[in-house]
Order: sequence, then C-alpha cells, then structure tokens
Amino acid sequence: MKVPSNGARVEISHGLDFKILSFSAGKRKCPGAPLGVTLVLMALARLFHCFNWASPKGLNPHEVDTREVYGMTMPKAGPLIAIARPRLPKHLYE
Repeated sequence: MKVPSNGARVEISHGLDFKILSFSAGKRKCPGAPLGVTLVLMALARLFHCFNWASPKGLNPHEVDTREVYGMTMPKAGPLIAIARPRLPKHLYE
C-alpha cells in the first residue's frame, strides 16, 4: 500500500467498495475500455511478431533488470533496453 505525502491512505480493493477504478463500473462504465485493451494487445502482438528481440551486446538475458516500483501502474524501476531487428526480409517493408 502506498501512503501519499498528505498521510491519507489509498487502498485499491476488488470488493464492492471501490476507491480507485480507472474505467468505472456498472451501468456507467467506459464503453471504450474493451476497445482500448484490444488495441494495446494488437500493438504488442505486432511488435512481438514483426521483430526478433535481443538484449544489447554484453548483457546476458538473465541479467535484464525486471524490478518494478510499487504503484497503481507498476512501472519498471529502470528502463528496458532491447534491440529490435526486423524479422522479415527488407523488401516486404517497402
């Protein structure tokens, strides 16, 4: 649980008493939420499909920093550095 600077406590629960809910719930929920999730998943799938991914030279894949910082979105503690090389022949991208 993260305690804001003003001392108030914010709890994110999955019960009936929601404190924070990004897309709302019930009858007034965001109608675009499923579309947003689908678009993000498609973009991620294209990145995985279209590129061969590798770690930078000299970095063992097991040494990649996967630490996260606690928060609502769980950001990475440090940036992810990866090399993306096109998977398909160059003439297909023209």
